[in-house]
Amino acid sequence: AELAAQVKDKTYTLTGAEIGLNKLFFTASGWIIDKETEMPSEVNFKGKNIDVQSILSWLPEESHDKIKDYESEGIFYSDLSLKGNLKDYNSLDIKSNFGTSKATLTYVPTKTTLTDVSFTGSFVKEKFSPEKLELKNIKAHQNQNFVSGEFSLSNFTSPYLKLSAQGNYNLTDFFALVPLDTLRSAKGMIDFAVEGNINLNDARAKQIGTSS
Repeated sequence: AELAAQVKDKTYTLTGAEIGLNKLFFTASGWIIDKETEMPSEVNFKGKNIDVQSILSWLPEESHDKIKDYESEGIFYSDLSLKGNLKDYNSLDIKSNFGTSKATLTYVPTKTTLTDVSFTGSFVKEKFSPEKLELKNIKAHQNQNFVSGEFSLSNFTSPYLKLSAQGNYNLTDFFALVPLDTLRSAKGMIDFAVEGNINLNDARAKQIGTSS
């Protein structure tokens, strides 16, 4: 990371900063005051030339074996603002916008490519309020196949999921992109439309209840 800041009376003013996390790079600006019991702040981050492949590298480690055969291209944009006491998550105002357009995802063993992958996303957590993550205008094509949809996840402590998805897909094409060891071949077309409103805590409780 490269940091340019002015320090006066425990006030850190960021006049220009570049922060690298793995392969992700951000510019930062704003201020932070270092007090004994709190750390008031107002900081803005902006993604810098982030590619989709770098985003995939941030998936959980248990996912790496599943995605190692995939390659992606495209630019991912993001910005993030923080305002409030950095020592108290509940007091923070957090806002972020992110997304991509016309990205591609290729399954290398079959040279099968998902094209025109795009979505817009946002994350908002207002002071003393729960979070809300939204993905909108999700779209992707594979030859004549397509999927689209959107979803939102509210309140990470007691998560509530809303989703909708539509699509038309040739199953042979789909399993060339997302192979399953338990299914060697599939044929036919699937035309689908899904709507859902799910309390994830209730869903987990029901799953635990039926597994005992």
